[in-house]
Amino acid sequence: ATLLGATAALPKQLRQLLQMAWFLRMARCLKILQQLHPALFSRKLSGSIRHVFNSSALAILAVLSFLVVVSASLLYLVESDRCEERGLPCAGFESIPASFWFSTITLTTVGYGDVYPFTALGRAVAAFLAVCAVILLSLSAALLSVNLAAATPSRSTQHLEQREKEMLMDLKKSWDTLAHSQ
Repeated sequence: ATLLGATAALPKQLRQLLQMAWFLRMARCLKILQQLHPALFSRKLSGSIRHVFNSSALAILAVLSFLVVVSASLLYLVESDRCEERGLPCAGFESIPASFWFSTITLTTVGYGDVYPFTALGRAVAAFLAVCAVILLSLSAALLSVNLAAATPSRSTQHLEQREKEMLMDLKKSWDTLAHSQ
């Protein structure tokens, strides 16, 4: 709304120039998508992505789900008992399902800040959970990239394999020539 209000005060020619720039940017994006279209729907790429999803994405989701359940349960146990003893508000940790929100947001490294632990032990668990989240995300990225690289044969590897075959054939011909000459 503020952008529209600011552009209303601009002269008509400047507004038309901004609209033209936006149109050119959209046309450029469409051109890039048009160039990517064959690669996005190729059988090799879709097979590679399916292989990566089956091999590593499911494992990552399983570990993430396990951490959410365990951390939500642990935070509920720590926060609900201690908050009631000290008279602190336990907002967000009234039950294990309510604790899932904090665990999920922390493990995905979003961290809205609307729910947070009040006790020292709860904060220690949350800090450990945040460190686990960073480690999980970095290992996930590495695992996905390694599996994607393994699933998609690169041209350079194919070229090297062909070159090695040619060299072995040349070596065999030379060996046969040497063996027959004696």
